[in-house]
Amino acid sequence: MSSWDEDALSRLEETIQKLLLTGFFDQLQDCLDKLPETLREPVLAHYYQELSTAETAKHVKASEPATRKRLQRAR
Repeated sequence: MSSWDEDALSRLEETIQKLLLTGFFDQLQDCLDKLPETLREPVLAHYYQELSTAETAKHVKASEPATRKRLQRAR
């Protein structure tokens, strides 16, 4: 049985983590693509552009309560 040096194990671990993250982001993108635009736009504005709920509401031209409900439905 061959032994792995620490550098090789570290590189293997990094590669595995990258693969896992890639798979996660692919799944996330698939989920976002399946959302109707009325739900997808608030999610992208709020979580990716890091807008507040009030700013997101202005961005999607909806009231704050409607925006909060859309974010809730999208989750």
